[in-house]
Amino acid sequence: MALIIGTIDDQAHITTGPLAAIGSIPLDDAGYGIVGLFVVAWAAALAVWHFGRIEERRSAPK
Repeated sequence: MALIIGTIDDQAHITTGPLAAIGSIPLDDAGYGIVGLFVVAWAAALAVWHFGRIEERRSAPK
């Protein structure tokens, strides 16, 4: 997706609008944001598993 946006931006000289805003995002910041989202998702899943006692509910006799 980044390659497409970069190519379109270079060829069409887009300076305003959503494509220009996306194209102006520094890739290091985008990478840190993606890693941060993974960490938050992992922490949320761990919290749900721990505090929701998912393992106890699944292994309880029926």
